[in-house]
Formats: sequence, structure tokens, C-alpha cells
Amino acid sequence: MIIDFSVSNYKLITEKQTISLEALTVKRDKFLLGPLRQSKDNIINAKYRIIGGKTKDIKLLKDVYVFGKEEAMQDLKGAIELFNKIISYDRFYKYKYKDCLTDLSNSNDEAIKFEITFLLNNIRYIYKIHYGFNCKIRELVYYPKGRKKSAMTNKVFKKALDYLLINKLDQIKFSSDTSLMNKVRKDQIYLADFDDNVYVYPITDYYNSRKKNIENDYLCGRFGGIDRNKLIEY
Repeated sequence: MIIDFSVSNYKLITEKQTISLEALTVKRDKFLLGPLRQSKDNIINAKYRIIGGKTKDIKLLKDVYVFGKEEAMQDLKGAIELFNKIISYDRFYKYKYKDCLTDLSNSNDEAIKFEITFLLNNIRYIYKIHYGFNCKIRELVYYPKGRKKSAMTNKVFKKALDYLLINKLDQIKFSSDTSLMNKVRKDQIYLADFDDNVYVYPITDYYNSRKKNIENDYLCGRFGGIDRNKLIEY
């Protein structure tokens, strides 16, 4: 199960943009209590191992929806497609894993950077990729007993990539049909914006503060003419 996916330095996505599939909870966000209470069917209850032989519960969304400007959504789609191609290449063309353990801090700043966090058999994995003409870096770590370990060994690496190949980030969906916004949880909605750069925001960022009404209205006018009044169901 995917927890989050990040990308930077891809076309007009210059700064790191993250799409998270971790669901908001009432304890974390009382402001969204009403809208969230009615939509528990889109939640997956999961857990992963932590230090001391214990497990930690986490609520994940079955999917999220990205709405907004077409230029922004196209770059985000392209980033996901490239990520999937790199995963396929890594899995089947068999990189020399000892060459993938380069310190990530030494990477070329212009390299496309991906990061994905996911759960497999109740174990948390983090896979980082820096991909460019002068830089091809992979780092896969996992936490089998809550402590960080390298997962670049042949068996573990292949198992993790096999999972990502099957998943393909299909939980991240793109749509221009804003009527869907009233049919899903509010934490399932992301807004993609395009100015000089591409940005993607969780719409819950704007629900969290009543002081941002003017900014909210301005943003909603940019994201495909969204009617903010129809989104709020307090």
C-alpha cells in the first residue's frame, strides 16, 4: 500500500511536490469532522512494524483525486509514467546494486528526484531515485523491525520492485470533473496549479483555517472554476 509519492525537477515541477494517501483523522483535524465522518468506506486500516516488536496503526486512502489546470496535471501524469518506466527498467535490467549505494547528497541538483513510501507485508519501505544524465542513484531502505536497513540486496530489492510494478501508482487519479469532489472524502482531493512552476496542494490545507477564506476563494477560482460553497458541508 502506498503512503506517499514525491517528485521534483521534472519539467515544470521544480520544487518537491508530494501526494499523500494517509487519511486525516478526527484527532488530527477536528475542522473536518463533519465531512469525513460520512466517508469511511474509502479507508484502509493498515499497520507496520516499529521498534520493540510492536506495530503502529495507519489509515490509508484507497485513492486520491487530482483536479486543476491541465498543464499541471499533464506534468504530474508524466512524472508518474516516468517513475513506472524507471521501476520496470530497474527490475528487469538488473542494476549492479553495489553501485546504487552512492550518498544521495552527492547527486546532481538537476536530476529528476522521486521518493515513494509504501507498506509491504506490514513493513515500511522508502525508495529514492535520482535520475539524470550525470546521475543515476537508487536507495531503497526498509524497517523490518522498526530500524532502518538497506534493502538493496537482490531478493528484497526485487520483491519491493515487483510490488511497485503491480501497483503503478494507480491510486492517484486525475479528473476534470469537479462534481466528483462532492462524492469523495475531502482528504482525497488535491488541486494542481500551474504558474511558472507546477504545484499540487491537498484541499484540506484550505479547510484547516477559517482565516484563509479570501485566499480560498481566489484559489478555487483558479482550479477549474470550483464553487467553494458546494465543497463545504459543515
